[in-house]
Amino acid sequence: MSTISSVSEETDTETFEVAALLVCSIFLFTLLTMIFVRIVPFLHIFSESIVSLFIGILVGLVLLGLHYGGVEYILDSDNFASIFQTLLLPLIIFNAGFTMKKRNFFKNIVPILSFAVGGCVLSSLLIGFGIYAYTFIDVDYIRVTNMNMSQSLQFGTLLGATDPVATLALFLELNVDPLLYSLVFGESVLNDAVSIVLFHTLDSSLDQFTFVDFLIIIGEFLLNVVGSLAIGLFVSYFSAFIFNKVKSMHISGTFNLLMILCVAFIGYFVSNLLGVSGILTIFVSGAIMSHHHWYSIPEDQRPVLYTSVGTLAFVSDTLTFISVGVTLFNPHNLKGEYWNPLFMPYVLFLCFFSRALNVFPISFLMNFRKKAAKITWRHQLMLWYAGLRGAIAIILALQMGNPLIVNTTYMIVLFTNVVIGMTTPFLLKLMKIKMGGAEPLNVRNITATESLELEESAPGKKKAFRKMFVMFDELVLKKYFGGQPRNEKDLVKIDPALGSSNELETDREKVDRKFRENQNVKETVDNIPEIRETVPLIPEEEKK
Repeated sequence: MSTISSVSEETDTETFEVAALLVCSIFLFTLLTMIFVRIVPFLHIFSESIVSLFIGILVGLVLLGLHYGGVEYILDSDNFASIFQTLLLPLIIFNAGFTMKKRNFFKNIVPILSFAVGGCVLSSLLIGFGIYAYTFIDVDYIRVTNMNMSQSLQFGTLLGATDPVATLALFLELNVDPLLYSLVFGESVLNDAVSIVLFHTLDSSLDQFTFVDFLIIIGEFLLNVVGSLAIGLFVSYFSAFIFNKVKSMHISGTFNLLMILCVAFIGYFVSNLLGVSGILTIFVSGAIMSHHHWYSIPEDQRPVLYTSVGTLAFVSDTLTFISVGVTLFNPHNLKGEYWNPLFMPYVLFLCFFSRALNVFPISFLMNFRKKAAKITWRHQLMLWYAGLRGAIAIILALQMGNPLIVNTTYMIVLFTNVVIGMTTPFLLKLMKIKMGGAEPLNVRNITATESLELEESAPGKKKAFRKMFVMFDELVLKKYFGGQPRNEKDLVKIDPALGSSNELETDREKVDRKFRENQNVKETVDNIPEIRETVPLIPEEEKK
C-alpha cells in the first residue's frame, strides 16, 4: 500500500515538474518573440498581448495531440481559472491602481461611473435578452435548447463588461490621449464589480425578471461597491499608518515590497471571501498606497519598488494571454455539438450593438456638463470600438459550466483582442487621436501632482469641497499616514490664500524642512573637494 502511495506521489511530482518546465520554456519563447516583433518594423501591428495570445494558441495546437499528464494539467481550464483569480489578476489590477494617473481619473469620475455602472447594466440586459430571444429559434444545427432566461442574462452580464486586463495591455502600450485612456481604463476596472454582482445575483433559476429582482440587483451592487471600498481603504490606511511610523528605521526594499503586496492581497482575498469585488478592493489599495506608502519608503528604494511591481504585473499579463490561448483547446470543449455557426456571430453582433446603445447616449448626456472636457465624436467612436473582452469573461463562463457558453466566450475574446487589438492603432491614426504624446508614468515623474485629487477648476460648492479635501489631506492624512506635501504652485491653484499664507506647514514640518535644507548644504560642502580636484580654482596661467 505504501509502495502504491509513493509511486502516486512521485507521478504527481513529475507531472507538476513537466508542467512547470513547459510554462518556463513557453514564457521564454514568448519574450524572445516580443523582442523580434519590436525589431522588425512591419510586425509592430502585433502588440505584446496579441503575441502572447498567438503563442498560446500555437502551443495549444501542439499540445493537443499529446497525452502526457503534464500537458493535460496545462490544458485544464479549471487550473487556469484558479491561478488567474488567485495570483495573476490581483497583481495586474494592483499595478494599474499603483501607477494610475489619479488626477485624470478623478477629473473624469462622473463619465467613468456613468459608463461603468449605467453602460454595463444596459449592455448586460440587452445582450442577455437578445440571447434569450435566440433560444426560440427552432432550426436544426443552429438551435440552442439548454439555456433559460437566467442563464441568458448571466451570459449577458459576463459579456456586458469590458475587461481591464485586455484594455490595459492595449492602451498602455499605445499611450493614447489622456482623456480617452482615463475613460476606457476607469470603465474597464469599475464595471467588473457591476458584472460580478449581476452575475452572482442571477445565479439562481429565474423564469421571469420582475421589478423586485431589479431592486435586489441595485441593492447588492451598492453593497458590493461600499464593501469593496471600505475593505480597500481600511487595509491601505492601516498599513500606511504602520509604514509612516517605521519609516525612520530604514527597512530594506525587499521587506517594503513584500509588506505592500501582502496587505493588498489580504484585502483582495477578504473581499472575495465576503462576496464583494476583490478587484475593486485591490485597485483602491494600489491607488492609496501610491499616495501614502510611496513617500514613507526611502527615496533610493522607490525605483526598485516601482520596477518590481511593474515586472510582476507584466509577467502576470503575459501568462494570462498565453493561458487563454492554450486552454482554448481543452478537449472537453472541442466537441461538435458545442460549436454553433450562427449563435457565435450573433452574440458578437449583440456585443457591438449593445455597446453602441450605451456609449453614444451616455456621451451625449455627459457633454451637457459645464466646464467639463467634452467627449468628442472621435473619442466616442473609440470608446465603442475598444470594448475588449478578456480572461475575466472566460473565468465567469467557466463557472457556468456550459461548453457552448465557454466556446462562444473564447471566440469573442479572441476576436476582440486580435482583430480590434490589431486595428485600433490604425483607427486612432485615422481619427487623428494622439498616441504617445503624454509621457508614460514612471518612477521619475510620480510626484505630489499625481495625488488623490478632484478637478482643478470647479465652481461653487465643488471648489469648496476640493479645498476642504486638500486641507484634510495635508493636515490629517499625510500627518498620520505619510505622503509628500503639495508644493505652493498646486496650492495656489486650489486657493490663492493657501499659497501666500503658510498655514499648512506646522512647527514640526518647519523644523523638518530646515533640517533637510541644512543636510543639502552639508552635502554640497562635502562635495567641494571633489569639484576642486576636477576644476582648479586658480588657472595654471595665473599661477605662473
